[in-house]
Amino acid sequence: MNNIELYIAGAVLVFIILSFIKGGKKPPEESFKCARCKQQEKYTPRTIEAWRKGFNKIYCQKCHQLWWRNNPEKARSRQVVHRGGGGSGCLGMVMLFLVLPPSIYGLVQYVS
Repeated sequence: MNNIELYIAGAVLVFIILSFIKGGKKPPEESFKCARCKQQEKYTPRTIEAWRKGFNKIYCQKCHQLWWRNNPEKARSRQVVHRGGGGSGCLGMVMLFLVLPPSIYGLVQYVS
């Protein structure tokens, strides 16, 4: 294998591993029944994340906003604080894709 093939193989390996780690798990159904108003709703990114975290009661957007308005002190204590920018980890992912394949290449060269 030459350098570019090994680099591509490492990048593909990193992508596969991260897709498993990232938790691309989705709910088995397209919709859910709101725990408060019992209305059938489609999953949104917020409700999918709640489902992934194991919440048993999932609320539609309308009921969720109502809860936030009625419980401002509880809502504030539940907010996630991100350090730095958006907290998406984009820079970390770029660094991982840049550093890991050459590291794998170096390890392969060292072992062989």
